[in-house]
Amino acid sequence: MHPYKNWLGHFSILKPFCSLLFPIPYSLFPVPWSVALYDRRCLLLFLTIKFMVKFMVMDEGVIKYQCHWVKEEPVASDSITDLMKKRDFMYSLGLIGVYENGIGFGNVSQRINDSNQFIITGTQTAHLEILGPEFYTVVTDFNIEENSLTCCGPVKASSESLTHAAIYYYQPEIMGIIHIHNSRLWQELMYKVPTSNQEVPYGTPQMAKEIFRLFDEEKLGVEKILVMAGHEDGIISFGKNLDEAANILLNL
Repeated sequence: MHPYKNWLGHFSILKPFCSLLFPIPYSLFPVPWSVALYDRRCLLLFLTIKFMVKFMVMDEGVIKYQCHWVKEEPVASDSITDLMKKRDFMYSLGLIGVYENGIGFGNVSQRINDSNQFIITGTQTAHLEILGPEFYTVVTDFNIEENSLTCCGPVKASSESLTHAAIYYYQPEIMGIIHIHNSRLWQELMYKVPTSNQEVPYGTPQMAKEIFRLFDEEKLGVEKILVMAGHEDGIISFGKNLDEAANILLNL
């Protein structure tokens, strides 16, 4: 059986809508001869829907790495007191939150001692005003080349976890990271501080490697703040502790 025939057969349910939505002569859509057995307008409708769905989910608020989640009990609250306070403070300033379309933004993390493990806010938590320990998770391992990450806790790690991992990996003295969204600051700071390539999407190995480039070529280790040109409104700051990371943002 020709692959087109088998593929299109699954979408015959769309045919009643095709003539109404796309009343266009077949001759305008050259396709392999075997597809002539099927309604070409149905093919066009399917491809249109497929593109629209892909476009809507391809970017914001989506985990793009392979997440190996081990569900466990929350970390002790006394070990993340400052982390919780900083996160909720950023929320109170509107630097972490949720857009009108329901997409959340912003996250915070802190390194665990001298390891490359860190505690970070969970995915899909930015809409909450206050986060208790049950909304944090521990990233125990990651592999940038393989685009994979392992986390242990009551929730999955933030979609930006791979970017946090890259910073901790490259700068052992960094102990805290804050990722916020602010349109005004994003526009004002772009290319005035280390700025990622606009073509590089967030939460990917490409972004992790772009972080390395910014450390090597644009003195990111000195500035301790970067603008994510390909992630609208996105800004990251970091420091030897969360106080330093927060003060960098508050003093802009």
